[in-house]
Amino acid sequence: MQEKTDGLTLASGAQLDGARQMLQSRSTNARQLEAKRSQTEKQAQEKNQSILQLERETARLEQKKATSELEEKQIVDRLWDSYELTARYGRERDG
Repeated sequence: MQEKTDGLTLASGAQLDGARQMLQSRSTNARQLEAKRSQTEKQAQEKNQSILQLERETARLEQKKATSELEEKQIVDRLWDSYELTARYGRERDG
């Protein structure tokens, strides 16, 4: 009977060791996954910041382009007025 009890104790001990190893392995995997998730979230935040900066820069450049186009039109209009030319006269002269 003692042999049976010792056999059960050894089997239970081996099962317990196996369960501990499995638990430790899963715990390690969970920590690794959490670290990877944190890293991925940080990268996503950095990409979002980059996108926001690009959108701001795009808006700034579009505004600058619109301002430059308006300024160009005003200069051309002043030139036409200064020389008392009309667009029709300019086309006739060139054409």
